[in-house]
Amino acid sequence: MAKNIIKNKIENKKVVALIIEANPITKGHIKIIKEAKNLGDILICLLAPDFVQRGELAIYNKYDRAKTLIKHGADIILEMPVEYALSSAKYYARASINILNKLGIVDYLIFGSNINDVEKLNEISNEISNVLEYNDIGFDDDKDLNNNKKSFVATSFPKYIEEKINIKLSPNDILAVEYLSALKEFKSKITPITIKRDESLKSATEIRNILLNNIDTNARRDAEQSSELFRKRPFIYDYRRGAEQSSELFRKSPFIYIDNIKYPTPHTININLTHYLNQKLFYCLQNNIDITTFYDIDEDFKNNILKVLDDGFIDYDTLCQKLNKKHLTLANVKRKLLHILLDIKEKDVMSTSYGKNIKYVRVIAIKKESARYLKYFSLPFITNTNKKEYNKFYETYGFSIENNPSLKINYYSSLFYDMITNSKNIEGTRKFMTY
Repeated sequence: MAKNIIKNKIENKKVVALIIEANPITKGHIKIIKEAKNLGDILICLLAPDFVQRGELAIYNKYDRAKTLIKHGADIILEMPVEYALSSAKYYARASINILNKLGIVDYLIFGSNINDVEKLNEISNEISNVLEYNDIGFDDDKDLNNNKKSFVATSFPKYIEEKINIKLSPNDILAVEYLSALKEFKSKITPITIKRDESLKSATEIRNILLNNIDTNARRDAEQSSELFRKRPFIYDYRRGAEQSSELFRKSPFIYIDNIKYPTPHTININLTHYLNQKLFYCLQNNIDITTFYDIDEDFKNNILKVLDDGFIDYDTLCQKLNKKHLTLANVKRKLLHILLDIKEKDVMSTSYGKNIKYVRVIAIKKESARYLKYFSLPFITNTNKKEYNKFYETYGFSIENNPSLKINYYSSLFYDMITNSKNIEGTRKFMTY
């Protein structure tokens, strides 16, 4: 009933939601945005923060990515809490759906997949649920799954599921299945719609590899040096021997040197992460802080870290590789280390029941003519990250950085990103953006 009242106030407009990293935005992303806009009147994007699910820093900060999404048709950009952006697919999806469901105005969720069949994806979701309760690093403690645990330690979650249900799922399909599971968990009325991923277009992963790893030297050199081409084609830049798309944000990337000095390279990022992780681990050891108190860190992982570090100084990237065991993907290892660096504690994630009880959402950008829709949100939202805004938020809802772990984690994670990437615009000076 409440939702119907809200929809009448919002003039019966159809609201579509898209969960997206946009790291970087590709032609495939633009295609999905167009499909979403054709489906409804208002497009809300739940955007990954400055850290993404593969356990890495985003190539472009959330503000630049939000601006580009608005430019290509999005109306409102919300930020996914970093503790869930750096979670397994299960909790990533659960928190995302919880936020969208609590807004009270979303009609459709649109997402890309390789299977491209919601009914089939729902069947897979049910089949997986019948096999076990899981996340992508192990099993829930409240289940007696000793036999499953024994077979699990020799393989990763995607391979394990492939063996159990005889279906190979792509990363997109795994997320799609988790979205559907979360929609069922929350008994949501949001209608899921999937779009077939266009295999002819290079993925964001392929683009990152070209930009960061010199996979095609000519393509990268052309992209870096052809400023005139960037001015002529500010978003999509096609070049024959490399990626089929790049981004207008390319020249802002903190991972690539532009004009020799502007931004640190991946090597510099590695050095910075090495420095801060060593500091953090040393601090924990000196102050008898058990690192298993950090989110998703168990005794085995703790012992593996200490064993590797006992062998002598090691850089961040090498540490990740050495901790990459058969039952842990590299992304999983990186997420765990970022939980330590960003001071994300297990108890903090437990306080929201692992994504089941999100209490607020942050709005980071909005189209000017869409600003009026914010008042229809059923979930409390925050815009600017400054003292005045936080005080106002506290007066209205009763929680602040001091008493809400999620607010604190997300505020300081943005500061950390700015510090690691030598950003000029620190989080405290950034303001909610209207376009």
